[in-house]
Amino acid sequence: MMGDDSPTGGPGYEPFYVAGDYPVREDVENPEGAVSLEELAAWDIDPEATAETRSDVADFILTLG
Repeated sequence: MMGDDSPTGGPGYEPFYVAGDYPVREDVENPEGAVSLEELAAWDIDPEATAETRSDVADFILTLG
């Protein structure tokens, strides 16, 4: 399921290697026709900031009860 060491991930990765999906493996190239992630301008998630915000929101919710 995770594919092989080829640039496309091989036959095991083929169902996921299509334009519109982006490989989560850094060693696999983007599929032909896919917009680059830079051009897509996808939102990068900062796990540390998210955890801090989640904690603040949880604390706030406790004060509402």
